[in-house]
Amino acid sequence: MKRLFSILIALILLTGAVFADDNEGDEYIDDYIYDTNGAGDQFLKLNLGVYIPLDFNGNVKKGDGKLYTGGDVNAGYYKFFNNWLALGFELTASYNISVGNKILVTLPLCFGVLTQPSIGNFEFPFYFTVGAAYETWQNIDNFPSLSLGASGGVFYRFTESFSLGLSSSYIFIQQWVKNGKDIPAAQNRGQFLGINIGARYHF
Repeated sequence: MKRLFSILIALILLTGAVFADDNEGDEYIDDYIYDTNGAGDQFLKLNLGVYIPLDFNGNVKKGDGKLYTGGDVNAGYYKFFNNWLALGFELTASYNISVGNKILVTLPLCFGVLTQPSIGNFEFPFYFTVGAAYETWQNIDNFPSLSLGASGGVFYRFTESFSLGLSSSYIFIQQWVKNGKDIPAAQNRGQFLGINIGARYHF
């Protein structure tokens, strides 16, 4: 009886050791380092800030423009094609008040290219945009106007889905009007500087 009992104990211990070896063999350690952004990743962005005229109807060096500093809101969508390049589009709505208390409203809808290096949780987006703008001024509408832009900023990635940061942008607007021959070239274009705080939702 004692011998049988000893054999049963030995079998139980041996079975436990076999199952323990099997469990250790099934363990999987994921040591792959995932990129913050990769092909297929997308994000929505929303920026709010000030919109500073540089030389609209004036000389940027003399600072005699006819518009005061205004404000703008910018919204956009981008999709990454690899970990550093994304394509998308964005819409900006801006306003500036003139010395005569008239309001200039500009609505550029642009195609954008984004390149974005990063260091840790800090991301540095650089955008280049081209598109068409709608403008209204003293009940006069103008469409389309050429819109070119470049911007850069720094954002902090708080979570996989949310980042917050600051950015600045340069916007060039060229009007195309029917009586453009009778209007000085300096009055058919405008240069603006935008300074914004922004949030992005990543998915």
